[in-house]
Amino acid sequence: MNTMVSTIPMDAILTMLNSLSRRDRKWLVEQMSEQVNREEAKAEKATQDSSVSESAWEEENQALYDEVFASFHSDWGGDGSATEIAESLRKGRVNNRKIEVW
Repeated sequence: MNTMVSTIPMDAILTMLNSLSRRDRKWLVEQMSEQVNREEAKAEKATQDSSVSESAWEEENQALYDEVFASFHSDWGGDGSATEIAESLRKGRVNNRKIEVW
């Protein structure tokens, strides 16, 4: 969304709007409503595109996992999926480091 900070006092804008004819004010309201609707539709489409690209990234990431761990199934994971193998490797790590106090 494009936000603008107006340097024109609101009273001046209202005075200008009041100087317009009723027909012109209605036209202006219609134009502004259409613009808001276009902006909302554009924002909604961007949100949908974002979720689609996120889903595509997840699928691509899963394919990469599968490719990387394909040769390790028998060594590390048996019949588990690449994601399950990766998770079990992460969870299987134990930190036994002891910090000495001086």
